[in-house]
Amino acid sequence: MDGSAVPKELQQRMLALLEDAFNAGFVAGSDYAREAILRAAQSPTVGKPSIPLSASFVIAANARDRARRGSARLAVHAVLKNKSGLRLEEIEAAAVSLDPSLSPRSVGGELRRMEGREYERRGKFWSLKCTEQTHGPLAEIGGTTGAVTPAAEKPPDMEEANAAP
Repeated sequence: MDGSAVPKELQQRMLALLEDAFNAGFVAGSDYAREAILRAAQSPTVGKPSIPLSASFVIAANARDRARRGSARLAVHAVLKNKSGLRLEEIEAAAVSLDPSLSPRSVGGELRRMEGREYERRGKFWSLKCTEQTHGPLAEIGGTTGAVTPAAEKPPDMEEANAAP
């Protein structure tokens, strides 16, 4: 023998020992995991998470703190109906002041999602899309014609806002 070859009998014994050690480690790890799960399930209080969570995740995890469905649209409509030609940041701040459960990101998402249908943007300035329903004679009673209003009937503050740089 040249010394580099391991006898077959020794190889088989080592393989059997390694398999036994692997199986024993697997059983011990399984037992530990099961005990840890049972301890956690029987714990009277839930402790702090071991990893820090971002503030947005913690807020979203609590369903009571979330805004109601559709509240972003209502707040944006209320803000833009009161004054059009506002920048995104101004709309977000005003909408959140109306409904503190809203996230500024949801307000911006509402504007971008409904751009062209509900809202129009000129440069950095946003307004309600001008229709008979929103700015015409039927707006007071909730008209539903949806006809586009002539440019002369658009709110004057939108024209002034778009003139600013």
